[in-house]
Amino acid sequence: MATLTIDNKQYEIEKLSPEAQTKLNSARFCDQKIEQLEAELAVVRTARTAYLQALPDLLNNDAIVSAPAKKAAAKKPTVRKPAAKKPAAKKPIARKPKTATTH
Repeated sequence: MATLTIDNKQYEIEKLSPEAQTKLNSARFCDQKIEQLEAELAVVRTARTAYLQALPDLLNNDAIVSAPAKKAAAKKPTVRKPAAKKPAAKKPIARKPKTATTH
């Protein structure tokens, strides 16, 4: 017995209406297509990386339009530590002003 769980409720697939079964089958098809496209995308990304890695060896100096200026020595990336938290300033105690009394 195959079941479908939606909103924490389980449904027996064989007892679903034909329309509901069609929608479920369409969703399953979409899942399969997504998996296929993700696999194709991985292949294309791998091929792109390989092409770009091979490209510098195929470039010739005659094609250079301009060369970048000499680079300064590369600086090591620095990692900044988060600033230490400052202790909270003490709030002054609010006091009622003394009132003058006359006798």
